Amino acid sequence: MPDRAGCSASQMSAAAIRDGLRELTANLMRIARGAGRPELVLEQTLALVGFFEAHRAAAGEDLAAAQVAEALRLTEIPEDEEAVWTDWDRAVRAMVEGSLQVAAAEMMAQHAQAAAGRKELFAGYRNIEKLHSRQLRRLIRR
Repeated sequence: MPDRAGCSASQMSAAAIRDGLRELTANLMRIARGAGRPELVLEQTLALVGFFEAHRAAAGEDLAAAQVAEALRLTEIPEDEEAVWTDWDRAVRAMVEGSLQVAAAEMMAQHAQAAAGRKELFAGYRNIEKLHSRQLRRLIRR
């Protein structure tokens, strides 16, 4: 049954799961790098379990795995041919994705996966170096 905002209970619980997943994941990543709020992990985890249970009760089924994956996916870099930063953003994103793979692999002692993540990280770095060199050449020509 939709509420005043026109959202059903299952839509609201799916949104709560998405937000809870993102909050917990962001906190865990920050903790892994030496920051974050470790004292909130249990509270965030229990809240997330409650959101999953509420969704199951409202929708009659678990949230689809694709929706869980989408909740944790980084936002897309918009296609904008006129944006100067799009290439830079893509290079930084490659570094971020490589870094995430390295961190996860190191946490699980998966050396081959960590090596693949480093390769992606440094590919992004090399792209940034190329972009920077092009920018410097343009500035020197002026």
